[in-house]
Amino acid sequence: MSVHSDRLTCHQVLKALGDIACSAAEHMVLNKSERFEVWVPSIGDMTLVFMNMGVPFVALFPLENLQPPFTEGDLIEGLQISTESLSSKKEISTFPGHNFDNVVKYMCHCTSLCPRVYSDGELLLLLTVVSRVGLDTQLALQPTEHLRSLLHNLVNSIRDLDIMLPRICMSLIALTEDHHNLRWLVELLPDSMRGKQLRRHLSVSAISKLLNNRCTYIPSNTEFQLSDLRPYLSQMRPSSLLRGLATSCYRRSHHPHREREEEEDCASLDQQAYYLCYSLLALANEATNFEFFPSEQKNQLMLLSAELEKHIKSDIRESEKMLYRSRVKDLVARIYTKWHALVQRTRPLQDKLYDFWQPPPEDAVSSSQESQHSHRESDGEEEREGDRVMEVEGEEDEGDEVRIAVKTLAMEDESDEKEKTPEKLLVMEEAEEEKDIQGEEEDTFLKMEEMVELTLEDSDEEPDMEDMVAERTEVELRVTEKREAPTFQPLHKVSKSINKDV
Repeated sequence: MSVHSDRLTCHQVLKALGDIACSAAEHMVLNKSERFEVWVPSIGDMTLVFMNMGVPFVALFPLENLQPPFTEGDLIEGLQISTESLSSKKEISTFPGHNFDNVVKYMCHCTSLCPRVYSDGELLLLLTVVSRVGLDTQLALQPTEHLRSLLHNLVNSIRDLDIMLPRICMSLIALTEDHHNLRWLVELLPDSMRGKQLRRHLSVSAISKLLNNRCTYIPSNTEFQLSDLRPYLSQMRPSSLLRGLATSCYRRSHHPHREREEEEDCASLDQQAYYLCYSLLALANEATNFEFFPSEQKNQLMLLSAELEKHIKSDIRESEKMLYRSRVKDLVARIYTKWHALVQRTRPLQDKLYDFWQPPPEDAVSSSQESQHSHRESDGEEEREGDRVMEVEGEEDEGDEVRIAVKTLAMEDESDEKEKTPEKLLVMEEAEEEKDIQGEEEDTFLKMEEMVELTLEDSDEEPDMEDMVAERTEVELRVTEKREAPTFQPLHKVSKSINKDV
């Protein structure tokens, strides 16, 4: 079945082996017969089959801390190898896909019939062997549903998963260094409950290895915590990944003939960085793939969404010449939408009706520091404003006094104007006329005195006192006559004054 070149013959052999195994299991279960036993290939048998297909023994067990209880010499010791097969160096042109598929199918059949036939240590060895074979490039175009079924049976057959989980993650992660192969290992795992648990932990282990060059994440429990993924999101920025690739590129020695090659290598570094970022985001998406999302981790998922938008989405600069950046940004948008959909479908925490947005812890700390700084500045501004208010109040007091004085004078003027009546206006006009008459009298007396003085200066004669007294009395008489004469005010003036008062 594993070596025959004819597909039909291999299929018939597989069918016969399956029928024998089913009949033996039926007799064991229904008839309680101990005469029958299902033949299950051992790890040595599986190793020998893969070696016969051309897989080296070292490639099947590359880990030093995870080796089988036998060596390559122990497997070959009991076999008869003809010298003709060794002398004829025939290379296999095509991979024996049908042989490999038949072997995997029979292993699936056996592990489903006898799930407890292997111990946990043997299941770990089988997991690593099958996963290592699954990374072969010649299997890229082959169907993988039977390989996934075998891995599903192996994972479900593990008795103590809590103890075996760290060892499984460390063993599978150590099989390869390439981020694309690490993604493929995660995708090969089954979609069952245990398979999804293993996928989450294996994804975070792969992320830690790709970012820190060694696996720093060791799962302590089967239940995955989203808080374990959060520290790695800030390191997934394309700019940080590009910087790391550039430093590793420039460590090589510079040579004048290698300048053009180095320019081409540096030009492709950006694409490599975004390809690595895409793989890291795909692994992060697998780590958050919950069938039933636990409500107690809702807050952690909201923080992850904020970290994704803050560190990765804002760091991607799209360009028409770099469409691979748009593909990475599209993956970021899809993951962000998926996480928000999970948040919306999860019930609020602590029996609340609604979940209100809260800033991330580092933003909350920075905002509290800014608030304290703003409080200090506001206190200083309040003190300065108080000093200014005191100065302004002093100036306002002086200005108020001036305003009050002006207002009182204006009110007095208004009151005086309101108190004016037609009779009072007549009295005021008479008083003004008397003042005018007195002024005229004084002017006439002054003019007479000046005239007298001038006449005396012109004539050298002494003045006659009697004439002067006579003239003075005559002037006084005229003035008295004017005073005694009745003063009548014109009617149009009186009417005008009355209309003003009205």
